[in-house]
Amino acid sequence: MSHRSFSRWVALALASFLTLSLSGCAAGTAAKNYTVIPESYYEYFGDTPGEDVASIRALGPDYCTRAYRKDGGIVIVANSRQRKNLRKRNDHLIKYYKDLFLEESSEYAIHSSPDFRHLEFVYDEKMDETTQNEAVRGLAYMYVLNQLIDGAGENWSLNITIRNCHTGKRIADVKIPGHAIDFSHADWNESID
Repeated sequence: MSHRSFSRWVALALASFLTLSLSGCAAGTAAKNYTVIPESYYEYFGDTPGEDVASIRALGPDYCTRAYRKDGGIVIVANSRQRKNLRKRNDHLIKYYKDLFLEESSEYAIHSSPDFRHLEFVYDEKMDETTQNEAVRGLAYMYVLNQLIDGAGENWSLNITIRNCHTGKRIADVKIPGHAIDFSHADWNESID
């Protein structure tokens, strides 16, 4: 191989490497712009992908570039600014549900993890059942959505612990999506003893 042929070969190899490297970076960036809300999410929470696509599209270009159905779930195409806006919207709803819960009593508390994978509710059997259901389910829903915006995909999960605010005893541990958010009055009676 002549020096000139070798130089061309090196230049071609280097150009190919750079092209592949740059396309890999672009693909990585593009992948970060896609939020997948999988079918398992819809199966657990009972929502429908079609309604969510319509709702997300209705939010407008401040929240997403595109939203469409795929494999029983949906895909949201959103750049970093749009994802930040989605998170702000979710954080506003999280605050609403936390306030709803905490307004019931100064003895009640909510503890959570920064990765949105654990929620602990501390309260008693006197809490209004409608408020309890709305706040616990609403927060679970929003925490999972934040996980999905952060890229959890099919790996989403949430551990929910419920404790008696007077005794500190654990009432229930629920891991979703494997289990329903459900506990009985018998659970409260055991925690009071």
